[in-house]
Amino acid sequence: MKISKLSQSLLRSGAVAALVFASSSAQRADAALHLAFGVDTNAGSPTTFNQIRVRDLHDDHYHGFTQNNGTAGSHVPEPFVVIPGSGMATLDLASMDISPFSSSRYTTTLTPGGDFHLELIGLTGIDTDNLIVRFWHDDHTHTMSVGGNAEHLSLAEINKIDFALASGAGLGSYSAQFRIVDEGETYITSPTFTIHVNAVPEPSAALLGAAALGFGILRRRRR
Repeated sequence: MKISKLSQSLLRSGAVAALVFASSSAQRADAALHLAFGVDTNAGSPTTFNQIRVRDLHDDHYHGFTQNNGTAGSHVPEPFVVIPGSGMATLDLASMDISPFSSSRYTTTLTPGGDFHLELIGLTGIDTDNLIVRFWHDDHTHTMSVGGNAEHLSLAEINKIDFALASGAGLGSYSAQFRIVDEGETYITSPTFTIHVNAVPEPSAALLGAAALGFGILRRRRR
């Protein structure tokens, strides 16, 4: 059976769109997000003095961080991309440092020290029961839950945080809200910061969907 030029064009465009979508999603999923935190020791900053602040590493300096809900080409990182039941997104905590900051740099050990812990305080999205948040402690993981006990390890013991979605989880936007607390109560709890995750279909499903869309358009044009 011969395929018309219109059919071929639609198939090619659908396949290319699906592949580009899958490729860009994978790139976003692998995009590095390095967070650090410190205590504002500048008495000239009355609203944030003595408070734990979260920073995003940008090249050789830091910026204040509240969420990774930016767009391509902007400084604010894009949301992580996760395929339900396949793969995960990782928040790298390698640059976390318990220290004061000056001019957005982290340079010296904080004195007095604090007992810093990461708390998961909220989940949002269309199917949060299937959103898995876990952190690595040495060579094993702990699953976090809102108000749970898994986060009661020092931040110094957490290597990275993984975000995954169980198979069958609904597609769309998800987010997890965190804060950093000093359980010794020397320093003020950090503002809430949010990690966004977008659930997308398998690349093969996206490709089949684009092809089906192309055939649908073709059939309507023939009628």
